[in-house]
Amino acid sequence: MSEPKEGWGWTPISKKWHYFVSGTSLCGKIGFYRGKLEQGNDESDDNCTACKKALKRRGERERLEQLKKKGKIEL
Repeated sequence: MSEPKEGWGWTPISKKWHYFVSGTSLCGKIGFYRGKLEQGNDESDDNCTACKKALKRRGERERLEQLKKKGKIEL
């Protein structure tokens, strides 16, 4: 089973877990990460608030794109 390419990761220089995509945190505070990433637990109090908000916005954009492709909405 391959490692996830995105997910939550923790570094010793941070008090909170950050969400990483391609090694960079969504909040932009951590520029490079190569550790293990975890999926799920998106609403944990141990997670970076800015990353949680960015992840939520990202999911909303993806859902909008899917609806546009299906022809359910027009913008």
